[in-house]
Amino acid sequence: MTTPSTLRVRGLTVTDDRGNHPLHQFDFDAATGEIVALVGPSGSGKTTAIAAILGVLPRGVAVTAGSVVWCGPGEHGTRSWRGTTVGYAAQDPASALHPGHTACRSVAEAARMRGCARHDATAAARSVLSELGLTDEQIDSPPHRLSGGQAQRVAVARALVVSPPLVILDEPTSGLDDVTLEPVLAAIIARRRANGVTIVATHDPRLIAVCDRVLRTAPAVDDHTVFVSGRVVRSGTSALELTDFGIRTEQGRMLLDSSTLDVRTGEFVVLRGPSGCGKTTLLRAVCGLHPFDGTLTLDGHAVAARVGERTPQSRAAIALVGQNPRDALNPAHNIERILRRQMRRLHPRADLRAEAERLLDRVAVPRTVLRRRPHELSGGQRQRVAIARALAGRPRLLIADEMTASLDHNTAMLITDLLDELRHACTETDSGLSILATTHDEYLAARADRVVEIHKASIIETPSHTRSTHI
Repeated sequence: MTTPSTLRVRGLTVTDDRGNHPLHQFDFDAATGEIVALVGPSGSGKTTAIAAILGVLPRGVAVTAGSVVWCGPGEHGTRSWRGTTVGYAAQDPASALHPGHTACRSVAEAARMRGCARHDATAAARSVLSELGLTDEQIDSPPHRLSGGQAQRVAVARALVVSPPLVILDEPTSGLDDVTLEPVLAAIIARRRANGVTIVATHDPRLIAVCDRVLRTAPAVDDHTVFVSGRVVRSGTSALELTDFGIRTEQGRMLLDSSTLDVRTGEFVVLRGPSGCGKTTLLRAVCGLHPFDGTLTLDGHAVAARVGERTPQSRAAIALVGQNPRDALNPAHNIERILRRQMRRLHPRADLRAEAERLLDRVAVPRTVLRRRPHELSGGQRQRVAIARALAGRPRLLIADEMTASLDHNTAMLITDLLDELRHACTETDSGLSILATTHDEYLAARADRVVEIHKASIIETPSHTRSTHI
C-alpha cells in the first residue's frame, strides 16, 4: 500500500527581476484523496503558484520567501521528482505533446517515467485515453490531427495515467463542451480513491462543483493595489466611492443604512447577497436611477443623485448592463444604429460602422446582426449586444447586473476575458475601467478581485476564509 501524501505551502512569495510580486504570502494545504480548486481572476497568480510549487519558475522570477513541504515520494523540486511523482497538465496542451508522437505514445511515455514496463504503459495509456472519450483513431493520431479539445484530453491523460502521487491541472476543462467534459470530471473525481493529492486551477464552475475545497485568490499586496493580468495597474486611486450611503425601497423599507463602498481604478468587484437585499437597487442608485442618501464620488468628484442632474461627463463615465437587455436596446432601431449612437460622442469622424463591427467581433456576435432589430436576436445575443453598447462609450465604470445570466459558459469566459483585457488596456492609457457587478454565477465571482455582500443593510467584505490566500 502506498504512503499517503500531503502538500503544505507557507508564506510563499515570488518576486520578478523588476521587484514585482506575482505571488505574495501564499498559504496552501492539500491532503491525500482531496481535490482542491484554486480560483481567482485571470493573471492573479494561479499559474505562478503552480510553477513555484513544481520548482519550474521562468528565468527572472524566483521564490524569495516561504516554504513548500512535500510529504510523499521523491525529493521535492527535482527533475526526477517531477517526472516520477507529478502528473501536470499545463494551460496549453500542445506544450505537453510531442508533435511526432501519437496520443497513445505521449501518454505511455509518461507512464513509463512513473515506473511502468513498456507493454503495461501502452495498455495504461490506451485505457485512460479511452476513459476520457477518445476513439481508437484519435488515440493513434499525432497532435496535428486532433482538435483542441482532444489535445487537451490527451494532456490530462498524461497527467492522470497510473495515478501519480501529485496531480496538478491548470485549466483542464476550459475548451471542453458538456459532452466531452463529463468523462474528464469522472476521471478527476476518481482521484479521491487514490493515495494522492489533486490540485486544479480553474475558472470553470462545472469543475469547481466537484472539488472538495475551493481556495479563492485575492490578488492584492495591500488594500489599495489592483492587479490585471498579473501586473499592478494602479495603487490608491478610487474610481467609485460611496460614503454614508443609504437606499430604501419605494415603500420606505431600509435596504442600506450609512454604508461605505470603494471600487478602485481597474478593479472588478462583485456584489452578492440574498434575493431582495438591494443589490439591483444599489446599482440603479449608482447610475442615478434610484434616490439615495449620502455621497457618491467618481474619480474624487461628487456626483448628483439623479441622472438628470448629472453633467454629461459624469453620465458618460458610468455604463449599465441590466438584467434585461431589452430595456437597453431600442426596439425601433437596428443594432448598428444602437451602437453608432453610443459611439458618436467619442468618434464623431470615425468609421462608425467599422467600429460597430469591431465591437460585435469582441463579444462574439456575427456582424450580420447589424441590420437586425433586438427582437430578431436570441436572448444571449441581445445580452452581448447590450454589453457591446455599454462598452461603446468607453466608460470609466461598468455597472453590470447579472450580465452573464443568459450566456453559456464559453461565452461567459469570452466576455470576462474581454473585460480583463479592457481593464488592463484602459489603465495603460490612464482611463482605467472599473467594474461593479452583481451575479449568482460562481465563475464570474471567481474572476473578481473582491467580493462584497449586502448583509443586514450593510456592505461587508466576504469572510477571509473564502479568500484564503493573497496572490
